[in-house]
Amino acid sequence: VITTISLLVVALAAKYWRSHEKKKRLKTNISEMQKKMEVMKNIDTELLDLDKQVEEAKRRQASLILQRANLQEMPSTWSSSGETLVEVTPDDDQYWSVHDKLKETMSNA
Repeated sequence: VITTISLLVVALAAKYWRSHEKKKRLKTNISEMQKKMEVMKNIDTELLDLDKQVEEAKRRQASLILQRANLQEMPSTWSSSGETLVEVTPDDDQYWSVHDKLKETMSNA
């Protein structure tokens, strides 16, 4: 009877010790996960701040480009027509026609 009780006490002690160790490991794992989550949260916050800075820089860049364009004058050779330039390849007759006209009218063409 004493042997059985001793074995039960040893078994219960071993079970308690295993349970206690498992709880300690879980607490450690949870603590590590919380630290990782906090670091990830900080990184996400920094990324959002950088995105905002990039957007602000792009807006500022566009504003400066517009300011610069407003200060520049249109060259006298430009017309204010609404026509759009169309790309012409060297295989096209128009290409050579314009080329010849430019050579005739401009000495440095």
